[in-house]
Amino acid sequence: KYDPKISNLFFVDDSLFFCKADREEVRKFVEILELFEAASGKKINMDKSLVTFSHNMPMETRSEVLEILGPMQELRQGKYLELPSVIGKSKNQVFVEIKEKVRKKTLRLKERMLLVGGKEILIKAVTQALPTYTMSCFQLPKGLCEDLERMERNFWWGQRDQEAKMAWVSWGKMCKSKSEGEMGFRNLQAFNLAMLAKQ
Repeated sequence: KYDPKISNLFFVDDSLFFCKADREEVRKFVEILELFEAASGKKINMDKSLVTFSHNMPMETRSEVLEILGPMQELRQGKYLELPSVIGKSKNQVFVEIKEKVRKKTLRLKERMLLVGGKEILIKAVTQALPTYTMSCFQLPKGLCEDLERMERNFWWGQRDQEAKMAWVSWGKMCKSKSEGEMGFRNLQAFNLAMLAKQ
C-alpha cells in the first residue's frame, strides 16, 4: 500500500527505472540501489547513469531530484542504441541525421553510371533501408518522408546537382507493387506506420 510507485524496464544490459519526481520516491529509489549494491556486491556507476524529466517539470523540482541522486547527471540530448533518447518539439531537427545520410548516399551513387536494375537495388537496399530501424520506433514527420522520397526520385531519374529532370512516372505510381506492373518502391509514410503497428 505504501510502497513507492517505481517500475523498471530491462533492455540489453541496461536498466531503466521510472518514478515520480518527488523527494520521498527518489530517496526510496536511492535506498533500493544501495540495497542492491549491498546484496550483490556490485557497484553502480552513477557517473554513467542518467536521469530525464518530463518537459513540464519545474526547474526547482529537477534541482531537488538531482541533489538527492548525487553524481547522476540529467540527460538533455543523446542517443541510445543509435536512436535519440529525448525528442523535443521539432522532430525534423532530431531526425535530420537520417536525411543527411540518405543525401550523402545518393550523391555518392550518382557518380556511378548505373543501369535501371542497379538503381532499383540501391534505392531498395540502401536509401530505403537506412531509416527502417528508426521507423520501427518513431513516427517520422511527413515532411521528412517527402524529402527522403524526393531524393530517391531524383536519383532514379538521374538528376545531378540542381538540374531539372523530367519524372515520367509519378512516385506514388512507382510505389505500387510489381504485381501491378510497377517498381514496388516503399511509400515511406505507409511503411513507417506499418513498422509501428508491429510493435
